[in-house]
Amino acid sequence: MKRFEKVLAWGAFLAVGIPFLGQGALGLYFSSKYISPPWGNVLLGLIFLCVVGFGWQAVRAYRRRAKDFKENKKAAAEGGVEAQNLLGVKYYMGDGVEQDFKEGAKWFRKAADQGNALAQANLGVMYGEGQWVEKNCVIAYAQSRIATANGVEIAKETTSIIAKEMTPAQIAEAGELVKEMVEKNPNLINK
Repeated sequence: MKRFEKVLAWGAFLAVGIPFLGQGALGLYFSSKYISPPWGNVLLGLIFLCVVGFGWQAVRAYRRRAKDFKENKKAAAEGGVEAQNLLGVKYYMGDGVEQDFKEGAKWFRKAADQGNALAQANLGVMYGEGQWVEKNCVIAYAQSRIATANGVEIAKETTSIIAKEMTPAQIAEAGELVKEMVEKNPNLINK
């Protein structure tokens, strides 16, 4: 997780919450003698509760995301296929960790090689759009076809979009690549 987000969460909690606390406490003391009913104090109290509540929720959310990331990375390192794909997504989105495209691609590849259809679809999109990796329509098409064979419906759309950018020779090359990939690693296709 970025340090900035942690500092921002605590900063919001302390910088905004403490002045409201002081102002609310002083307001309650002074206005209770002179103002009846002390609606200003009620409003300040509600504002304070919202600020403290949101600040505390931001801190808790940061801690939860950091803990989830650590648990997910441990499961991925131990060979959990779903965890590997999810870790790739976390690196892509920067959720609980600093965004790192190369690391995300690495975890997608590990999951895809073990037959994770969503990771295969993610690799198809990556290569088709040139995200994290050099754009390669042949690999994108092959990964999307494998994902489609494993039941990922959205991969059909990716395959048809990529095919529009390809020549018939490239499509044939991608078909051969699929056969070669499956022969080398039968786990790519879930049965």
